[in-house]
Amino acid sequence: MILKVFLFIQFFSNLWFYFNKIENSNSLKIKAAEAYKTHYYNEAINYYEELLTEYEPNSDAIKLNLAHAHYKAQSYDAAAKLYTELSLSSDQSIRSTSLCQLGVIQHRSKRYKLAIYYFKEALRVNPNNKLAAYNYELLKVTLQKQTNPGSTGVENKGDANATKNDPNNEKTKTENTFDPDGSSESSIYFRMLYEQKRLSKQH
Repeated sequence: MILKVFLFIQFFSNLWFYFNKIENSNSLKIKAAEAYKTHYYNEAINYYEELLTEYEPNSDAIKLNLAHAHYKAQSYDAAAKLYTELSLSSDQSIRSTSLCQLGVIQHRSKRYKLAIYYFKEALRVNPNNKLAAYNYELLKVTLQKQTNPGSTGVENKGDANATKNDPNNEKTKTENTFDPDGSSESSIYFRMLYEQKRLSKQH
């Protein structure tokens, strides 16, 4: 009888702990989203880091939000590190968004060839990434204009709005000259590191 009572109490204790954990996690998500929305990016960073540490350590969606918060807080190195990790995400949309953001960060550093590489990779992973297509086309025009001053084009501003992720955008096709058949995650990662190292030497 005592054993049954003990098991009964333990069961409901575990159940309470489980639902309490979910409630706390959801509360932190709301606080993080609100802090981000109101431009308190450092607060958002703290909330997202707590979520990853205490509740959902394997959530790529939370990692992506944390990367966005670092980007908005102008912590570009921290953002780039997270985006690089997420470029291997099993979620195609998150992987493409991360690659696009790496392109935006490289554009800010005026590493245009490396930026255009990342935009092309983002499109290779997800051809529906409209922001990657937009950034790629504008940056391509900018590079062509630098090569041929007589040409006309619009300068790519590397808009931070590339943090948005809309998988329902219309499909944009693009040629990928960087081994388009290398679709494995490890292949993408090592080609990306190789290309980054190679192009960085040119600056």
